[in-house]
Amino acid sequence: FFLEKSTTGLENIIERFRFLMSVQEAVIFEYSSMTNRFYIYSFDYNINTVFYNEDFDYFHFHMLSENMISEGSRETFESFYESVKSGISRFRFEMETGMFTGGEHTCLQQFSGFTETDDDGNSIVLGLITEKKASDDTFSDVNPAHEANLDSLTRLFNKKSITSFAESRISSGASGTVTVVIIDIDDFKYINDTYGHLFGDDIILTAAYVIKKETGTKGVAGRIGGDEFMLVLDDISDEMELRSILRAIRSNIELRCAEKAEGLKITCSMGTAQYPADASDYQQLFRTADKAVYIAKEKGKDRYVIYNREK
Repeated sequence: FFLEKSTTGLENIIERFRFLMSVQEAVIFEYSSMTNRFYIYSFDYNINTVFYNEDFDYFHFHMLSENMISEGSRETFESFYESVKSGISRFRFEMETGMFTGGEHTCLQQFSGFTETDDDGNSIVLGLITEKKASDDTFSDVNPAHEANLDSLTRLFNKKSITSFAESRISSGASGTVTVVIIDIDDFKYINDTYGHLFGDDIILTAAYVIKKETGTKGVAGRIGGDEFMLVLDDISDEMELRSILRAIRSNIELRCAEKAEGLKITCSMGTAQYPADASDYQQLFRTADKAVYIAKEKGKDRYVIYNREK
């Protein structure tokens, strides 16, 4: 069987992926944003064994309502579902599931995948499902592999995982650009001191929601400090595209936070730098973007600064 495809490029990626995985006798999953269909199957040259072929929202409901996902893995499954739907560039989750046994018994499985997007914004998610042996890891109600990647409050990637992701994108030698954006909520200490820490957490959650939504399929978002976030964006075509993302984040954080309290104005300062134009490695790239944030703060906050070596 074949996914509905929007371009020859995506079709070629899918077919190359299927061929490589057939050699490894892997179980594959595919998701198409055009059709919202989710497939799980094994592919052995001309023979397909299909395990699931469903609307992805129904698959999500089906897995939870039929107890195909263990209690301790439900939160991980939700993160997997959201990552596939939003088109995260690359991801890996470990879950204890019974989706191949009808729920009769469960085993620990790793779901790793990546997203390819065409010029029209249509995305294909491709991935592998591999079984983890008991000797590989110890599974408990709180999945350590999953929790180690996520910030406990926002459920965005934490500093360690998004830093590793950025480093891997640069060191992989992949063609194209890698853009780092650092976002800092202005005067956050004043917000905490005036409204309390619970209110401050609500502002952080609101900002995280906006950042993840506006990043979309262009890259990955993470929280790197109390009121600091970082984006790692792939292949931003031009400065206008970058400005569009930054404006949307800036204006929507202010708009959504204004609903929290009368007269409240929450702003953010942002700085960006791009590899390879502005830096030769990740450390230099991060320092350059951080310098751009400092300039944004010095210029009066509530703005973004795109690093320009000449300026």
